Amino acid sequence: MPLGEATIKEECEKRVPKKFITQHDKNEIIAHIKHSTYVRRTEFNKEKWILNLRNGLYDIHSGKLNPHTREFLSTIRIPVAYNQNADYPRVRQFFVEILREEDIPVIEELFGYCLIPDYRIQRAFLFTGDGANGKSTLLELLKNFIGKDNCTNLSIQVIEGQRFAVASLFGKLVNLYADIPSTKMKHVGLFKMLTGGDTIGAEKKFKDAFSFTNYARLVFSTNKPPKVDEDTLAFWRRWIMINLPHKFEADKADTEILDKLTTENELSGLLNVALRSLKRLLHQHRYSYEPSADEIAARYRKASDSVFSFIEDKCESVSDAWISKSALHEVFTEYCDKNNLSQLGKEAFGRALKDTTNIHIESRRRRIDGVITWGWEGIQLTEEEELEIDVEV
Repeated sequence: MPLGEATIKEECEKRVPKKFITQHDKNEIIAHIKHSTYVRRTEFNKEKWILNLRNGLYDIHSGKLNPHTREFLSTIRIPVAYNQNADYPRVRQFFVEILREEDIPVIEELFGYCLIPDYRIQRAFLFTGDGANGKSTLLELLKNFIGKDNCTNLSIQVIEGQRFAVASLFGKLVNLYADIPSTKMKHVGLFKMLTGGDTIGAEKKFKDAFSFTNYARLVFSTNKPPKVDEDTLAFWRRWIMINLPHKFEADKADTEILDKLTTENELSGLLNVALRSLKRLLHQHRYSYEPSADEIAARYRKASDSVFSFIEDKCESVSDAWISKSALHEVFTEYCDKNNLSQLGKEAFGRALKDTTNIHIESRRRRIDGVITWGWEGIQLTEEEELEIDVEV
């Protein structure tokens, strides 16, 4: 159990006055309990098709709820009660408000799949979109549904960069992290191992090293995904990116939304749809809507580099072309608004423009209507994007 040794020591101090028990005595008691109750780690969570719920053991195959038993060894308990008559109207409405229609079944399948210790469907999730669009609330809902004790909260950069981080995934159903930084992913190989069913070496501080197969589903959200050098099918096919397209004004936000989504009845109703969706997922051997690896790569690049995306979609290289910096930045801002991408200020946009694109551009001044105006030489908008823009000084 988590903090087992500390719990035993605490119980010793409750039952025996401190002056009659030494640290050595406590350690002896702990050693005796370990010896007499030892069970191999592999004996826990063996029955992946039986869910340890709040009110019993649910058999996924038979659809029956049975009483808890001492013989069922599990470190995982889903804090939701099974109630076959429960509905989830508020959660269903929340999904409709924040997601595209084709993504709703995928999210319901994700909620279902995170109930079981399994990673045969090798996908990590990345929720994208700029601003207040429900990403964080969606992750919090998943955490409350699966159970906080069954989750870790590590960014992909921490997982790949900190020595003891991987061990935190052991025995967890899902790793959730909101707003991962755009810092570059350096060890893509570890990501592929975590999502690929490979045996992974891990260690905890001051403990022996051990090996395990990860089944903590990796679920992240971000405004701007981390850049990666990897460009292989094996990497891109492991991602499902879901863009949350709708922004919500802060003054209209429901500050009690999570409480409304996580009532006992809503969670029980969500469990019902998650179980149905899990069966669908396992029957299909894939999520209901999975873009191709090429589509994922294009989406990822677009979301991680809005300037690159803008240049690719809306601009072209013409050696003698010139456009004012204000005009180009204005079109870029409109493009980001339309496509729900992260925006940059005028100066940051200019720096990124020179760093990101293969188009050779130079900062040049021109006299426009008698006014000296700074602009970019060597780039212009594509014909269909040409707009009548008032030149700003």
